[in-house]
Amino acid sequence: MLIDPRWRLLVVIGFCGSFTTFSSFAFETMAYFEQGQWGLMVVNILQQYLLCLGAALAGMSLGRVL
Repeated sequence: MLIDPRWRLLVVIGFCGSFTTFSSFAFETMAYFEQGQWGLMVVNILQQYLLCLGAALAGMSLGRVL
């Protein structure tokens, strides 16, 4: 076996989790687009990106402290 089963499980769960999260984001954004709800679409995009960047920054800061 090329990869330890524990690592394989971690990678598969991480990949599937990120894929479904991105799919939900894309679906919701396109639903707002199709319904002509431009304001909600823009808010959805901005909040997703800002929260993502904020979480990445928090993780990097925590990593430096530890």
